[in-house]
Amino acid sequence: MIKIINKTDLYFQELGEIIDNIQWDNRGDTNYVGKIDFIRIKYKRKFINIQIKYLKKSVEWRFDFDN
Repeated sequence: MIKIINKTDLYFQELGEIIDNIQWDNRGDTNYVGKIDFIRIKYKRKFINIQIKYLKKSVEWRFDFDN
């Protein structure tokens, strides 16, 4: 299960495209319970901070604009 926390003004379709690209780029990484990834990307001339938490039964994606 995926939980998405959107603290941006982006649509969930755009967030889905970003998630797909990140998963494609990191397809060889090892994921384990408790792992937290921090990613900073530029999307449509805005910087976005992404936090990915791997929980016991889900993955939490948090999107925030970089101030």
